[in-house]
Amino acid sequence: MGDVIAAPADAGKFDVWDPANVSPLVAYLATENCPLTGKTFFVQGGRVSLFQGWTMTEQIEKDDAGRLPISRPR
Repeated sequence: MGDVIAAPADAGKFDVWDPANVSPLVAYLATENCPLTGKTFFVQGGRVSLFQGWTMTEQIEKDDAGRLPISRPR
């Protein structure tokens, strides 16, 4: 995996895995008037993708003693 995310041998070539690629999005999200709240993004290279929707499908609640009713896998 190290070869996949390694910096390019040519220092002048764009590095899609460079963490600095995330900085512009982080700076924008930190602005006072940013309308994007509660969103999840994927950033790689020059692309920013917005994940759509998270859906709750199951739920458990604590019993009267404050314990979660979790059973062992079968």
